[in-house]
Amino acid sequence: MTASTDAAAAMPVSARTANFAFDQALLSNAPHFSTADYQAARRHVERTTRGLFDFSLQSAREFRQFDVRSVRLAETTFSLVRVDSVSGYDIEMLHDPDLVLLHILMRGRAQLQLGAAKVDAAPAQMVLLESTANAHKRWQGSTQLLMIRLSRSRMERLIASETGVG
Repeated sequence: MTASTDAAAAMPVSARTANFAFDQALLSNAPHFSTADYQAARRHVERTTRGLFDFSLQSAREFRQFDVRSVRLAETTFSLVRVDSVSGYDIEMLHDPDLVLLHILMRGRAQLQLGAAKVDAAPAQMVLLESTANAHKRWQGSTQLLMIRLSRSRMERLIASETGVG
């Protein structure tokens, strides 16, 4: 798991912590789900991830909004996710050996844990999470992130095809 790139580390602190902007052209016409109902958001997450992710809150009273747009290109899914919850939220993720997630954080803060490894992320940072075990993600405050869901087996097939190794 990694939380930043060399380019981000080289930026001045004020640039690294500023909100990260995102041009939504890729996702502008994508299917959109939005709700201010925590239970509806929870059911949506469970249904769209086929039970792989469990979305929970410390305080349902502080939940304001859940908004997601997703588009699938071949076996890769791009999702722009916004969650407005004063107390933050948690995502429990079950182990899926074929799952690789790239989280690009634009607003809010997060702590991601996979086994004993923990990483803190802030805006303009990215975290690559390979699902080698169950994972826990704790998001703090209102958040916005671009999540890219990749298939490990598809990436391995592409690399083997491109390099002739296989």
